[in-house]
Amino acid sequence: MSFPRFVRQRRAAFVLIGLLALLILIYLPTLLTQVTGDGDSYLNDVGEFQVALNVWGTVHATGYPLFLMIGNVVVAALRAIGVPAVTAPSLYALLWGLVALGIFYALVLRLTRRIEIAAVTTLLLGLTRSVWVHNVIAEEYAMNSAIELTLLAMALWPPGVTAQNVRRRVWWLALVGGIGVFHHRTVILMAPGLLWAVWPALRSQGQRLWTTLGVALLIGLVGFLPYLYLPARAWAHGDWVYGDPGTLSGFWDQFTGKEASHLTHLPVDGQAWLNDIGDTFSILIAELTPIPALACAIGLAVATTLSRFRREARIVFWCIPGYLLFLFALHQVVKPQAVAMPIVIFLVLELAFALEEMRLPHPLTPSPLGREGEIEKTAPHVDSPLHQSGEGSGVRRNQVIVILIGLLLAALPALTHFDYVYHLTRRDTGLNMIALASQTPRDGGKAIFMLPWGPRFHAVAFSRYVTGENADLPIVSHNADFGALAAQGSVIYTSKDTFYQFPLSWWDSRIGRAYLSSAADGLVAVRRAPLTEKPTAAAIDVAHGVVLHHVGICLSGTAIHLTISWGARQMPDADLSVFVHLLGGDRMIAQADSSAPVYGWYPTSRWSANEVVYDNYLLPRLPEATAVSFGMYEQPAPGQFVNYGTQNVPLQGVPACP
Repeated sequence: MSFPRFVRQRRAAFVLIGLLALLILIYLPTLLTQVTGDGDSYLNDVGEFQVALNVWGTVHATGYPLFLMIGNVVVAALRAIGVPAVTAPSLYALLWGLVALGIFYALVLRLTRRIEIAAVTTLLLGLTRSVWVHNVIAEEYAMNSAIELTLLAMALWPPGVTAQNVRRRVWWLALVGGIGVFHHRTVILMAPGLLWAVWPALRSQGQRLWTTLGVALLIGLVGFLPYLYLPARAWAHGDWVYGDPGTLSGFWDQFTGKEASHLTHLPVDGQAWLNDIGDTFSILIAELTPIPALACAIGLAVATTLSRFRREARIVFWCIPGYLLFLFALHQVVKPQAVAMPIVIFLVLELAFALEEMRLPHPLTPSPLGREGEIEKTAPHVDSPLHQSGEGSGVRRNQVIVILIGLLLAALPALTHFDYVYHLTRRDTGLNMIALASQTPRDGGKAIFMLPWGPRFHAVAFSRYVTGENADLPIVSHNADFGALAAQGSVIYTSKDTFYQFPLSWWDSRIGRAYLSSAADGLVAVRRAPLTEKPTAAAIDVAHGVVLHHVGICLSGTAIHLTISWGARQMPDADLSVFVHLLGGDRMIAQADSSAPVYGWYPTSRWSANEVVYDNYLLPRLPEATAVSFGMYEQPAPGQFVNYGTQNVPLQGVPACP
């Protein structure tokens, strides 16, 4: 190796290290360092990965076993050196993201031989929305990008696809491609571009063509082997196993993604097609932001028609249509932002080719792949003396222009996306669900905590299986057999928000008649039989058979906690609402009214004789507050209110909450 080449390689390596360090500094404030529980589309499955990667678990179809197997080792190593369990999965995803960006940088550098172009386009790619998001949350799409870029690099990387090494190149593509397709099926959408890359040399195989392709198919099947992890974890009775992969039918459902089959349908009419097409292009613009998106579109046109990298640019171009067609036709089968990520990668690569053409306004050197995929051994090196002569100052000036353009294009998504990603990873829904589970009464081992399968369930599962905060609280999703649980005498607790998705009628169909009561702030107890207490002489009659048993009130740092114990002398004959007002002197300064007790979900007309219903309310703790006023009311006609049993509780001397 010549000394100048050694210096260039070291300089390129140092630039890559500096570039990745810069991206890490940008990413770190947005890194997901808490258990997620939010329903944002980016975060729907993150909590599931946060649990699985800490306990050698399995996740939703199609399983992603290779990502999990590698990830459990990496996460265990990170935790061994003191990284918190909740942060380690995010760092694991970040490592894959850095690998993907490193491959992209190396590919651009090897093709264009220009460090500045490789650096600015890699920076731009790293700051696009979904690449950024998936580099800082515990998801598998960063690994997906690394595989896709590896395939592209293998197809484009000099010394080219020649007749002599085509079989080896095809077999390597088959191996990595098989791993990629079994990891995530959308990787196969790159096939047209990859075939375009190798076909000129592949067709020269003659009678050996079908043998080459047959062996490639067998090699590609190696990617299936990681799927043995799924039944292995089921047979080992792992703490976190999705579905039933230990049986043949359950395994097949996981492997094929059967649960998403209801999403696999074409748009129903022309307007639906137009909506999906329009949303696809809106996503691409949002990923890059408008100006860089326009630059990439122009770059695509320039690279495929005018640049000396026309062949490479056309190979990359033919990797795009499969993803676009998938987004047009099956827009909601896979998260569309994730399916759009490879398109963004390909567009930024096209921009790199166009920037190289800007540096060399005339085609001084031919494409590294030549016309038929052969290496052009006579192509002058771009760092040859030609570029150190009289044209050197012009080249350096163009290099500065390229750097400035690239930095400007990268700055736009950085400024646009930072706030979005930061707030995305700082939502506290998961922490709130864990706190709610912690407040759940254990009822001597009879308590069951239920949340619908999804981010909030995953958050509580993390506190049970990983941190152990709620290790003594059994948890179930909406798919549990609630009839059997209720028959065993279990009390089912859930968040008040669960009833938006699964209302009282749903519970009735699962356990027979459901009886509700508030168990803590935001927590609802669901029972098969009511809590009962005969009204005493101290009970206050409200109206329509409803009585007031007891009132409890306490103060926390920022809130006033009010607990009301209602009852019924007989089955009420009307639906009453509840008013709760915070008073400052003679005026109301805050309120927490409810259309019915138990957060609006338990109408009084459902109550049975002697039933007791607990009701919790939160009010802000304001310095001017003097009392809390509450009671029930009825609306006999729109705009009319009839109040019953108004009670006033002074705040002076109210104790702090335990």
